[in-house]
Amino acid sequence: MGKRLFAVLLALTCCAAGVTLLRAPDNAALATVSHWLMRAWPLLLVLAGLVRVSNYLIDRQPRSPVGGLVLSAIGSILFVMQWRGESFSLATVSKYWFWFLLAFVMGRVLLQYTHRSFDKTTPRVFSPASILAMLLIAVSGLSSTYLSRNSQVVAQINSRLTQLSANVMGEFITVADDAPQTFTLSAKGSVLIERWNGDVEIRASELAQPRASLIKRIRATDEAQARALAANIQLQIRTNGTQLEFAEQAANVTQPFTTQLILELPAAMIAPITINDVRGDVT
Repeated sequence: MGKRLFAVLLALTCCAAGVTLLRAPDNAALATVSHWLMRAWPLLLVLAGLVRVSNYLIDRQPRSPVGGLVLSAIGSILFVMQWRGESFSLATVSKYWFWFLLAFVMGRVLLQYTHRSFDKTTPRVFSPASILAMLLIAVSGLSSTYLSRNSQVVAQINSRLTQLSANVMGEFITVADDAPQTFTLSAKGSVLIERWNGDVEIRASELAQPRASLIKRIRATDEAQARALAANIQLQIRTNGTQLEFAEQAANVTQPFTTQLILELPAAMIAPITINDVRGDVT
């Protein structure tokens, strides 16, 4: 009963302190206190973990000190990160994972050597579950260390995850070029379009100069991602003698996509147009 009452009073005190700090943001003294509390709050986790360990040592509630030591380790790591101004990243995981593992091992050792003869069961220092947990912590830490030192691998993983997310949850989103490209076609010139991944549309227009525009349809999870991916799909117009060759270039685009090429030619212009190997419609 006493422990529960203490916990309730502590929770009410923390809530009252938080409300006071929020309702008086202009008070310089309270602002200073709030600043230091924001930096030192992980110490509450350290204290909570130590309380759990002491309760285990006194009356075996909880039944293991592992949770308390791990909680204190997490609080200590967060406090150091707050004090140094570090953010959560692979680099911070690679820096502090060993201390997390050490707290877990210390908890298991403490559980073994504080065993009392009248306890019902004799604990094992390294049970199969604890060995698996330590392996997971070590593998995660070593992997974070490796990835934090190899940014190219991280970029490839992020690219694969983005592609997987787009393929599973995405849909085809249409993105148009910001501005059409104008080009010059001589009187004896011709146009060649081949190996085009999408539709080709040729229009007669009142424009004085021919122009080409590209509409892209790419699978993505949202419009922002679609625009970022579509930026890598470009229309290229190459000159080969008197012939203009239209091609699409998609560098580092692994998501499924199609494009629509729209050619707008002056109504009075007569030019031979050759179209080969188009995967869409030609109009």
